[in-house]
Amino acid sequence: MDKYIELLQKAINKQNELFLLNGWKDELLSLAPPVLWFGNNINNKRKIVTIGANPSRSEFLNGNNTTLKEVPLDKLPYLSKSQQRFYTFDKNEMTSNLNVQKLHEIINHYNNYFTNRPYRKWFGNENGGKVEALVNGFGASFYDSENKQAIHLDLFPFATLNDYHKIKHLAENDLFSNGWAQDFLLNLIDNIKPEIIIIFGIANFNMFNRLFKNYLQELFDGHFKNKAGNNHTNYCVSNFNDIKLVGLSINVGNPRGFSREDLINLSKKIHNKF
Repeated sequence: MDKYIELLQKAINKQNELFLLNGWKDELLSLAPPVLWFGNNINNKRKIVTIGANPSRSEFLNGNNTTLKEVPLDKLPYLSKSQQRFYTFDKNEMTSNLNVQKLHEIINHYNNYFTNRPYRKWFGNENGGKVEALVNGFGASFYDSENKQAIHLDLFPFATLNDYHKIKHLAENDLFSNGWAQDFLLNLIDNIKPEIIIIFGIANFNMFNRLFKNYLQELFDGHFKNKAGNNHTNYCVSNFNDIKLVGLSINVGNPRGFSREDLINLSKKIHNKF
């Protein structure tokens, strides 16, 4: 656990630096700690990792882009205690020195995420569709699995008010161009040791390929149509060090036209080619 405590402290230090920069100070949530992962990372099950861009504001706030647009940063509507999915700071706690017990508490919320009001609108329900269905086809689950444990990571661990596509210039300038996000994500992956990494959404996959091009060796690619025949996704499988990396062109958090059965069949088709 000490390795994750060190990584969390490193992320908190970086987030505090970003708060001082123009652009970031209007995007970062002052009461939201970095989110290093979503899911049970303390059991001994084999792991599958999914990767997105960065944690959603919906993990900490009530509202959307429209309703939050004119709200002052010091009056943002954070989820109530009964709604919270992650640990949320008290006012000014972010800039203070957190003790090890507090850091452990934050990490416990990561591990308990899928037993504590997960954002099912994006991840999907147990035995439902979306991202959960996709990992089910690889023999894993974010919830309760006898086989493999699914865990979600992001390219960088800081929740922002705007979606990634609106703040990617900030990430490029202050997290990607200096290698901070790449080193941080590699550290997490090296410690989690997943068998498979899945990246969905063409923008996320292209970004990952650009950031980690020196680690990738393409194996094969393909095309998959849904059962109705009215939608499709391209996929690509690479070696990322010794890990199989799967990239999909669709956003599985919003898989329009793809049923649970489609997503399971897609992942089974890919898995059978390994």
